[in-house]
Formats: sequence, C-alpha cells, structure tokens
Amino acid sequence: MIVSIIWSLLLSWVIGLERERQDKPAGLRTIMLVCFGATLAMLFAREIHSGSSIARIPSHFLAAIGFVGSGSIIVFNKRVEGITTAALLLPMTVVGFLCGIERYFLATVSAVCIYAILKLKRVRLVSKNKRRRLR
Repeated sequence: MIVSIIWSLLLSWVIGLERERQDKPAGLRTIMLVCFGATLAMLFAREIHSGSSIARIPSHFLAAIGFVGSGSIIVFNKRVEGITTAALLLPMTVVGFLCGIERYFLATVSAVCIYAILKLKRVRLVSKNKRRRLR
C-alpha cells in the first residue's frame, strides 16, 4: 500500500512539475492530488471488495474528475482554453488507479507517454488556400 502511494506521488510529481513550469492551471498540487486521490480510491475499493464489483468506486471517481476537468475549460476572447488541462486529468487518474492495483510498470510507461505528449509543440496546420490569402 505504501509503495502504491509513494509511486503515485512520484509519477504525478514529474507530470505536475512540467505543468507548473509551463504556468498551467492544473499545476503540481492539482495533478498530485488527482493521482493520489485515484490511488486511494483504488486501494479503498480493493479493501472493501466483498461480492460487489471492484470497479464501482473508480468509475464514480472518474465521473467526478470529468466534472472537475470540465470546470477548467473556459472561453476567453473567442479562444477556448484549458482543454489540455481537462484532458490531462483523466489519464493521470488512470495512472493513480494503476498504482493502486500495483501495476507500477504500466503506470510508469503511461506517465512517460503523458509527459512526452505534453512536450509536443503546438502545430498549426494551414491549408494552401489560407497561405495564398496570407501573402
């Protein structure tokens, strides 16, 4: 149990630190709390598992995280902001779940993939017609 919590905090710290450096709304504390909470939910579900489906508690947790994520999306000056932040909360929740069921390798690979995706630069695709009009 303790290893699950520590691993969850370590992986979420790496991702959260990256978000903090980029000065994003879901920074270090938010990402760590989401992942930590997911790990605790999974540990709790495993402890009380008695005939009922173990997936019930994590599924409710995912729904709650979806609600939190939707609150981070705003429209500002005709631009939608916060979509990456909202999208990040769900996979970080799953990383926490994976730590809670002691699947550390898969959790680590997932966190590395999330980190790599966050490091991708924004690419703006411009069609040929738009390029001609810009000249």
